[in-house]
Amino acid sequence: MIRTLPVGDAGTTRFLDRRGRRYAASARAVVGILSVGLAPFAGPPAGPWLCAAVAVAFAGWNLVHLHWARTARPAGAGRIDPLVVAALGLAQPWLVDPELVVLQLSWVSVVVSFTAITVQWYRPPLAGAVIAVLLTAAYLGGCLLSGIGLAEALLAGGGAWMPVGALLSRLLRVLVARAGRDADALLADRFARERIAATESARRTEQRRHWAAVHDTAAGTLLMVGLGEVSGREPWLPGQLDRDIATLEDPSGGPAPSLARTVARSRVRVHPEPAPSYPELPAHALTALDGAVGEVLENVRRHAGTGAARLRLHPRDGGVRIEITDDGGGFDPAAVPRGRIGLRASVAGRMAGAGGRATVLSAPGRGTTVLLDWPDPDPDPTTATATATATATDTGPAAVTATGPVAAADPAAAAVRDPAAARTVVPGRTPDPETPAPRLLRGLRLAQSLVVLIVIGVFCLGNLLATVELYPVPWTAWIWFAGIAAVALADLALVRADRFWGAARLPAAAFVLLMSFGATLSLPADELVRPAHWTLGVTGFLGVLLFCDRPLRRTVGFIAVHVALMAGVLVVRGRADPATLVEFGIVVVGVEGLHLAVALGAVALRTVATEATAAAAARADVVTGEEVAQRVHGDREQRYAALRAGVLPLLRALRDGSESPADPDVRHRAAIESARLRRLFAGADDGGGALVGELAALVESAERRGLVVRFAVAAPASEPPAPVRRVLIGHADAMLLAATGTARVALHDDDGEIVLSVLAELGPGHTPWTAPGDAAGVRTAILEHEGRTWLEVRWQQRSPR
Repeated sequence: MIRTLPVGDAGTTRFLDRRGRRYAASARAVVGILSVGLAPFAGPPAGPWLCAAVAVAFAGWNLVHLHWARTARPAGAGRIDPLVVAALGLAQPWLVDPELVVLQLSWVSVVVSFTAITVQWYRPPLAGAVIAVLLTAAYLGGCLLSGIGLAEALLAGGGAWMPVGALLSRLLRVLVARAGRDADALLADRFARERIAATESARRTEQRRHWAAVHDTAAGTLLMVGLGEVSGREPWLPGQLDRDIATLEDPSGGPAPSLARTVARSRVRVHPEPAPSYPELPAHALTALDGAVGEVLENVRRHAGTGAARLRLHPRDGGVRIEITDDGGGFDPAAVPRGRIGLRASVAGRMAGAGGRATVLSAPGRGTTVLLDWPDPDPDPTTATATATATATDTGPAAVTATGPVAAADPAAAAVRDPAAARTVVPGRTPDPETPAPRLLRGLRLAQSLVVLIVIGVFCLGNLLATVELYPVPWTAWIWFAGIAAVALADLALVRADRFWGAARLPAAAFVLLMSFGATLSLPADELVRPAHWTLGVTGFLGVLLFCDRPLRRTVGFIAVHVALMAGVLVVRGRADPATLVEFGIVVVGVEGLHLAVALGAVALRTVATEATAAAAARADVVTGEEVAQRVHGDREQRYAALRAGVLPLLRALRDGSESPADPDVRHRAAIESARLRRLFAGADDGGGALVGELAALVESAERRGLVVRFAVAAPASEPPAPVRRVLIGHADAMLLAATGTARVALHDDDGEIVLSVLAELGPGHTPWTAPGDAAGVRTAILEHEGRTWLEVRWQQRSPR
């Protein structure tokens, strides 16, 4: 049975944890270092030198923390870092002016809140909650030590934002993780389906290769014995029987392919002599070419009527073309009966399976030319199996061409993909829907939209309600707020519809910048970079939403334009003094750093998707390789067991002389085994149903013995199972083997019931047999009249109760 990988093995969640730790540490390092760089200029109570020393020490710790998180000691970094940041929060009385704290302009607040937010991406929920509470308590403790009241520290100082921000970050992480689990399940299902397809393809490839080898050896020998063409005194017979037996026991064994040896044993005069040698080619290509050449020459011997052929070898860059021509009677390739599998399977199919092409040019009275090309000069990558087409004109020969994909010599190897070929998810391009990328990015988009709406609906609305009277025209503030909120709501609607902004992206971005710019100009100059300036902190978030499916530089460009506009307003409104610029820098680092961190999350998730897909593909390939090897080996054993019962004992008896091809009973047994082999070949054919194919092979074998057979077939609507098919074919086979003169075979569907009938004159000594009963749901009727025997076999699938 085909195995399915456990969902967790696909690894998206595992890669999320690993990338989350690195991503969080990198973002915190950037924000932390930029924040402490502004610290000495923010009027620290203990003086700039002590603050500078703390800033340098904390910047160094950020680098150590980043190194540990990205290498071999993430656990140590995770335990120590919260304590370091908590100590920083408690040290606020010496590091931050209390007036800046209540204006939400504290660089310590930026570091502490950013740490509480990012830690949720790589710590378990309970640990993340404990760390968020610890950091919030340390920050509030520092505020209290600075003389700031608890209520003021919570509301004006931003202390309330820290646990809420951590909770929103956890929500974002949970939604993305859920999408990751869905992606894992999707990936596991995809690879299970691929594994089933690869296994079945490999089994069919190996079966065709085996049957092609048997067709070219044992089947041909038994056919000649059954037709009475072999007396037992032929000098080539012992060597041929040795090859037949070796092929049945190990179809992949034998000496290396040799064009000269294949030509020498063909019993056809081939010009020029000696035959040229094969160029250096892959083993599976040489094997296919050698087998195809042997079968073409055997067809010349049997059907051309000349006993001679011309062979030309044309080396090409990295390949070869072999041209075999005879001046015989020729034929119409389009009129070849379906039961004749030598050309289709042993020549065209064999070349197609190795990634080559066989082209047959022939017409009645014009001889035949066969072109064997490897590799296929014009491959069709969508062709999974050998395909054949034939056209005939009044002025030229018909052509049959078969092509196929490049295949490895070992079917198990052919079934396994290269893990390095896993797709890399590129922003701006539509990702494969059966990889984790779409699910992960949709989960991230949903989380981002919800977080932005919560920020707008809680914090921005709260600031607006508290400061709306500061606007010279208060009602205009609601216009700016409504415009910003409308864009956020529109984004949520697009996420739910699994759509992106598309052509509306740039107009929406311009509209958001216009709303932010209008709100900024509406404020008095003294309220810029203050709580009333709420658009300063939310505009970048909207840029993240608008450009989430585009390259990161688009989001960075949007934020840069926003920051430049705000800085320009400060300059124009006379607020370009050093203190205001430092405050503006702290806000930009804290707020826009968070926005960029969220935007970087999409980049990290694309990397996670690529890594998870490659890892899952590698694991699936291992399982597929094992599955293919087991199934192919089992199939080989089953085929060998089927041949061991009748074909091998007969060939060995002919080889050791205990049986003679001149014995009529031996010829009859050889005809039976030859017909059975051809039924097996037909059953392995992809065209039409197996029942029709096996019947066609039976009819062909009977016609080769000189029986005139009228064959009428209407393919049944449903294919019977193998046990039923064997019973149906067994009756028809026995009738045709005993028939003389003429016979009629008909197959049709009678109101859902498959009906097979055979009418024939049986030879002397042959009497009708006893019907096998209803063991397989098969009903048999036999009637004799005026020296003719009529057999009807019916089977109807039983309806489930």
